[in-house]
Amino acid sequence: MEGSLGSPFLLTRILFMKCLVTGATGFIGAALSKELDARGYELVLVTHHTATSPLANVPVYAIDLGRDAIPGELLTGVEWVFHCAGIAHQQASDDDYRRVNHQASLDLAAQALAAGVASFIFLSSVKAEAAAASAYGQWKWKTEQALEQLSVGSGMAIQCLRPALVYGPGVGGNLGQLITAVRGHMPMPPSAGARSLVSISDLVEALCTMAEQQPATFRCLTATDGQEYSTRRLYQAIRAGLGWNPGSAWLPTSGWRLACMGLDLVTQRVRGDTWSRMFGEELYSSEALRSELGWQPQLTFEQATSTMLKATN
Repeated sequence: MEGSLGSPFLLTRILFMKCLVTGATGFIGAALSKELDARGYELVLVTHHTATSPLANVPVYAIDLGRDAIPGELLTGVEWVFHCAGIAHQQASDDDYRRVNHQASLDLAAQALAAGVASFIFLSSVKAEAAAASAYGQWKWKTEQALEQLSVGSGMAIQCLRPALVYGPGVGGNLGQLITAVRGHMPMPPSAGARSLVSISDLVEALCTMAEQQPATFRCLTATDGQEYSTRRLYQAIRAGLGWNPGSAWLPTSGWRLACMGLDLVTQRVRGDTWSRMFGEELYSSEALRSELGWQPQLTFEQATSTMLKATN
């Protein structure tokens, strides 16, 4: 948006634009809310649990979207809905994924359509590209398909954004656990595997760009920073951010496999799941996002490490 504020019409539209963000106190939702506020948008923030608002001057509404609808008055005058809420980074039942990640998303989209919302953006996941691999990915994919059907002839721009694993200040999940493990002096992992990631700031920029460039038809895009990361690369970046040497690979690959099998037993996961999470290959392309919207990632994991580590002390 920078560089386009010279238009009085656009500036006026921005100052009075109203956006609703679900999952507004989560890792991605909070960062998105702060960016939208910085850009001058009026915000309606919704979260699952009672929590402190990410913005001192904006209240947050606690609504369980898996069980309750958003009150109609909260959608009055809203032009953009960013649906970031959902179950992630945890094991859940198939029914919970269906109820929270799927049905609640479709119900909210139907509400937004009835309220005259111009644009609905659903935060999906790269896991939807391999839907058969997990219940989480399967229900994300089913939601995308249902939203595409809803978009036909609706007049509301419906878009899905599939982020790769997201890194940045306050990160939790697998990356947060890896940071904790490196701080605990885990040995250097094998060089196996490669996966795609994206920074929280680049992801937020992608979400804003998608909203500002509304498509005529349904659109589903993937966001990555264009890099390939092995667990060893992440490990060495974290150690460098801590001011440490690259570390030592004193545990052989066979030892890592045994350790991963032990974690599978302790956490009651399918055999091989921990190894796959740490050393599998999950690579995706964001070429469509770059070519269609002109979006370009600005950060790599290494460039974001210092800020990330300061926020996770």
